[in-house]
Amino acid sequence: MRRALANHTDRDGYRLALIHHRGDRRYDLDGQPVGTVTEADRAEATRLLEASTRRGQAKAEQVRIHQAREEKRQKQREMERRNREAKAARKAENLRRREEAAARKAVLIAQGIVPEPRSKHRYPPGPFSSKPRPQHPLSPKPHPVRCPHLPTRDPCARPTQPAPH
Repeated sequence: MRRALANHTDRDGYRLALIHHRGDRRYDLDGQPVGTVTEADRAEATRLLEASTRRGQAKAEQVRIHQAREEKRQKQREMERRNREAKAARKAENLRRREEAAARKAVLIAQGIVPEPRSKHRYPPGPFSSKPRPQHPLSPKPHPVRCPHLPTRDPCARPTQPAPH
């Protein structure tokens, strides 16, 4: 019985009725008048109602924060899933290309043609290699005459520092 009564009197609707009810009568669960509502009762009901409202607002804010975090996590998971799918598609495409190249190479070998390794195409000689790079026919030629008044410098030599006195 005590739990049922506490459940009834701890509700916000009961407290609102205490605060805003026009009469000063208090009623029991059967609707019979049993006493009067004092100003102290109304003040206590107001305080408890405000506390309940603050708790409800705080809980609603926590729910909003939780929902925002979950939405952010869901977007992150979706992005990760799309990235995994894109990576798998790239790997499958790369594998398909390799298989096609291997099949073309096998056809050439079957015809008695030895294919040239791709490393010769992929890595042409650099500026410091011993082999000269082939020049494109339209590329500008280096100037053959050096100015005699300009000193020649080795591009790899370190600059000399003057000796301390």
